[in-house]
Amino acid sequence: MTQLIKKAVSEEVETVKKQFEGREAELLSEIKQKEEVIKIKDNQTQKYGLLKVEQEKEKKQWIEKYEEANEKKGEWMKKFY
Repeated sequence: MTQLIKKAVSEEVETVKKQFEGREAELLSEIKQKEEVIKIKDNQTQKYGLLKVEQEKEKKQWIEKYEEANEKKGEWMKKFY
């Protein structure tokens, strides 16, 4: 009788162990996926930040060109009048 109980308990422990290992593998896979998503998001955020910096530089350059053109226009207007 005790032999049967030991065998039943042993089988239950094996079943629980297999279930735990399966769940552990699922969770590890989920964690890896989430880490990859976070890495991609961080990378995109960094690229977006660099893009914004480049846009600001370009905007400043265009403003400077516009101001130079206006100054030249002003100088030409003074020469004519």
